[in-house]
Amino acid sequence: MMVTWAAIALYIGVFIHQVIRSQQKHWLWGSVVLWLGFGLIGARLLPGIWRGGAWLYQPYFYITLASFFFFVSAWQWQRDSRTFYALPPVTPLLSYWAVAALMQHLAYLILLLLVRWQSGGGMADFVRLALAQLYVLHPLWWMCVHAVLMLLLAATVRKQNGTPHFKVVDLQAAFLSALIMMMAYVLYNIWQFVVMWN
Repeated sequence: MMVTWAAIALYIGVFIHQVIRSQQKHWLWGSVVLWLGFGLIGARLLPGIWRGGAWLYQPYFYITLASFFFFVSAWQWQRDSRTFYALPPVTPLLSYWAVAALMQHLAYLILLLLVRWQSGGGMADFVRLALAQLYVLHPLWWMCVHAVLMLLLAATVRKQNGTPHFKVVDLQAAFLSALIMMMAYVLYNIWQFVVMWN
């Protein structure tokens, strides 16, 4: 449990450092407002939530939602090379952060929609439970997948003048990698359930 809280503190600390260094304070303030807003709503629905620290447990949710400000203000399309890139002074790490978080959440939403589409019972209930467990109860795993996606992007994305330029194929690779890692988590949870009952 202590490792999880240390990882969350590191995740938030690196994000704040990179956002301030990249002059993307609107992304930071958007994250803080969403965090406080959802925290207050949660406190109204679940009294005592502020004392337990549960409101701090999914920083990736608030940060990814607020990345809308980053994509609107700093994200550009370059027609001749058919690539996306962030305007300076955005650091490469923050660009990788935003893209990895977006692709990871898109993969998660696609899995949720597929499970909803197959909601006739059977394995869909186990998959839905595993996906909820992944997002809510295992932030360390989620942040590790995010870090792996960032490393994958850093290794494959071409840079021009120190700025990463993302091709559509780079975004697809990050999305597919996130999808595969989440499915591996779901399959592992189903396997654990089967072993537990045998």
